[in-house]
Amino acid sequence: MRRKILSLVLVLVMIISAVPSFAEGEDINSKITVYVSMSVHGEIANDKDGNAMAYVPITLEGKSEYNIDDAFLAMHKKHYPDGENGYASSESELGLGVNMLWGDTSFYFGYYVNGSMAFSAGDILSDNSYIDAFIYKNQNSDMEAYSKFDVQNAKAFTDKPLEVALSYVSGYDDIGNSIFSPCDNAKIVINGEETEILTDENGKANITFNEKGKYIISASKKNDESVLLITAPCMIVEVKQNPAISVIHNIAKYYKKMDFKDASSNLPWIVCDMLTYEKLFPESNNILSDEDKKECLSLIIEDVAKSQRPGDMAKAILAIRALGYDATNIYTKDFEKIDLVSRLNALVENQDDGVTNMYTLPYVMIALSQTDNTFIDFLIDTALNTKESWQNVDSGTDALTPMIFALSKYYNENESVKEVIDETVEILKKEQREDGLIDGFEGYEGASTGLAICALSSLKINSEEVENNDKSLIDGLLSTQNKDKNGFANAFATEQGFRGLVSWRLSLLDDANAMYDFSNNPMKEVNIPGIKNCPVIFKVNPENAQVKIEGINEVSKNTFDLLEGEYTYTVSSLRYVTKTDKFIITSDDVTSRLPKNISVELTREYHGGGGGGSSKGSSNKVTVTVKPDAENKEEVTEEKEALIKEENKEEKLFTKDTFYDVNESDWYYDAVEYVYNNKFFGGTDKGFEPNLSMTRAMLVTVLHRLAQLPEEEAENPFKDVDDSKWYAKSVKWALKNEIVSGISNSEFAPDLNITREQLALILYRFVQNNGYDISISDNVNIAEYKDSNTISDYALDAVKYVVSKGIVTGRGENMIAPKENATRAEVATIIMRFNEVIK
Repeated sequence: MRRKILSLVLVLVMIISAVPSFAEGEDINSKITVYVSMSVHGEIANDKDGNAMAYVPITLEGKSEYNIDDAFLAMHKKHYPDGENGYASSESELGLGVNMLWGDTSFYFGYYVNGSMAFSAGDILSDNSYIDAFIYKNQNSDMEAYSKFDVQNAKAFTDKPLEVALSYVSGYDDIGNSIFSPCDNAKIVINGEETEILTDENGKANITFNEKGKYIISASKKNDESVLLITAPCMIVEVKQNPAISVIHNIAKYYKKMDFKDASSNLPWIVCDMLTYEKLFPESNNILSDEDKKECLSLIIEDVAKSQRPGDMAKAILAIRALGYDATNIYTKDFEKIDLVSRLNALVENQDDGVTNMYTLPYVMIALSQTDNTFIDFLIDTALNTKESWQNVDSGTDALTPMIFALSKYYNENESVKEVIDETVEILKKEQREDGLIDGFEGYEGASTGLAICALSSLKINSEEVENNDKSLIDGLLSTQNKDKNGFANAFATEQGFRGLVSWRLSLLDDANAMYDFSNNPMKEVNIPGIKNCPVIFKVNPENAQVKIEGINEVSKNTFDLLEGEYTYTVSSLRYVTKTDKFIITSDDVTSRLPKNISVELTREYHGGGGGGSSKGSSNKVTVTVKPDAENKEEVTEEKEALIKEENKEEKLFTKDTFYDVNESDWYYDAVEYVYNNKFFGGTDKGFEPNLSMTRAMLVTVLHRLAQLPEEEAENPFKDVDDSKWYAKSVKWALKNEIVSGISNSEFAPDLNITREQLALILYRFVQNNGYDISISDNVNIAEYKDSNTISDYALDAVKYVVSKGIVTGRGENMIAPKENATRAEVATIIMRFNEVIK
């Protein structure tokens, strides 16, 4: 710190000062405004009203020119508690000097004009001059150094760092002019409050403002003995709202007022983005109300209820989770219960083309990652194995960016994911144009840029720092605003631009979940629309069973709206045993209005035999008891017993009522009738279950029956096949006849599903080992099937055989689906065709 002797200062000031004079006839009506900052002992002073004396405007008028003395006198008159009595100046042979400043008479004060030291209170001022007046704290020879910021006024935006530079007088040149040097290690003071923000070795510091408004910036620096080393600098910062934040709020306001029905298939995404917006700005007037959320929930459920598209399911799951509900437990307005997660998992398990589509896969990953991780490893591997497709930017980056976002969750735990993401980010950055936008289809660059911001934000990469030609991604996106500044070039760009901006803001918070991570949300069950009390839903088997509660009408099929109380119900169906029972509805049930589910499974007098399942509590034998006539005492004769048996035999034939889940309109109806009447197939304890995958145990049982149940003297080497099991004899037969072997020497895996190509191979072995014709027609061309190249080599001849004989046909869109599980309906149809071929 330089040493400055007070007497030297006074001498310099008075030598150079001069008394202003006015020539006769000069204009004495000129008017100027100057701005004065007043600090005392290193802190900005407050005026008589408690306002900071930080470059307050002082208007001077009535003279032709004005000096510092005029400004100080006017300042004290207007702002000092005791008015002009707080200021005094006097003339001497050395010029005009200040005797009292802000009530202080110590003479330990100074003043600078526009950052340069003034030499006298008589120095002439120009319009818009800035005056720094200060009273030193140290009344000795080692006084504080004058300090200043690089500007007196600055403009800034909320949440965008403002760089300031602070310097101090470190010495003087030969003619007494101040020499300024960077002021390091000074603490920034904002509105009188000292912060932990320090200037660096270049005197620079970054200040971030969270709210718009006017801020007074100063600084303080002390040595190890807490001696003040600098005077209080002053800067006024006018902070406006970050333009990106303004756009976010404007779009949210637009979405808040929209008719949600108009959003159509984009509604789930808008809901997710608006609920992320709510995380960022919970006090905003633009967040969705409870009624808004209920309406959106109903529309989303209605839209996805019948959809079989994985993309629809994924976005609906995310929106439902965002709203705080359990996507595995939702109800439609028709009282149908839906488990979206299981439905989507089923498509993943079957490797549905829609799931593995590069535009859909990332959203399936995001949806399932917070609900069910069963297939996440498979989805990750699929993404990594197909990177050449989605990394290709010939058609833009809209496949690449969602994949970054989806994989980012595994960035730190999977080295392969990290490697792929790192190389993908570099590909993405190369697509940024000089205007800041991501290159894309004309008019839709904003949409692609929004997705890019979303992707990078998932990796905590600040899109304000991703630049080309000094234009950031945020700058580029904002350059495409519409004239109302409540959206971008089109609805698509508005949606994805909004998504990018809210994800960017979310990524700047240290403790926030990632975008679309709603795993911390509650998992409420979705109330059924239109129910006033407690919804009671009966799930019955068979499905056509009737439910009756005395005195209560259904509101929908097997659904009741009930008040508190005890109820007795009856469930009945033709050829099933009627069941009666009771249940209670509590006051809490009525208050919560959550569905109460009652499952009722009726039993039949008999079940069809075997065919892949056991019937618990049932028997293939029908017992009929005939009581003698009370008057004639007639006993049951052998003839009558034979008639009863014949009637029972007739009753076992297949009818449209045999299985509740097999209807006359079903494509497999005739096949089920065929295998049932031929005793190849029966039902399970849950009906026929046509869509259930066929297991190894089921299939060997069917083939054993097809072979007319030959008894085999064979050992059972399989530790997972107990001799008491219904399929044990069939397993021994299949093993001895080399039709089906175990998966190892000691394991048969009876519950393992059979794929379509495995089924073909087993049928092929059956015909080989039983001496049937195994010739394959010359005109069979397996290559006509789109997925023929996926047939395993070991099954190729078998597939050719069953196709050439018309036993197996394709599964939709000319696909053989060799790796897909065979369903019971498919196997019934195939066995019907197979038996007709080998007869």
